[in-house]
Amino acid sequence: MEGCETSVKDCKQIYDNGDNLIYVMAQINIDPKEMANNIKCNDTEKDWSYRMTEQECFEYCTKSIEKAKLLELECITYGLKFYDTAQNRKKVLEEIMEDIEKNINS
Repeated sequence: MEGCETSVKDCKQIYDNGDNLIYVMAQINIDPKEMANNIKCNDTEKDWSYRMTEQECFEYCTKSIEKAKLLELECITYGLKFYDTAQNRKKVLEEIMEDIEKNINS
């Protein structure tokens, strides 16, 4: 689910029909400055954030983290899986893949 495209409630209503697996991912446990630094360190000219100033990126990250906290609460309310990808992103993605494989093979 891409949080800027739909709400958790809509995602639950539209896609939670037994045929889909829904995973919500966002960064929560990270400082906005660290998140902004991570974005800028990996920026290329093709990235949406490339032309942002450091201040704009910091402000975006601050809002993004706050929105992610709300997403997590919505996931609890609607019984959807939420994963914080701020730390150990690779490990979190591996956990998600294991869960997908488990659900597909069951």
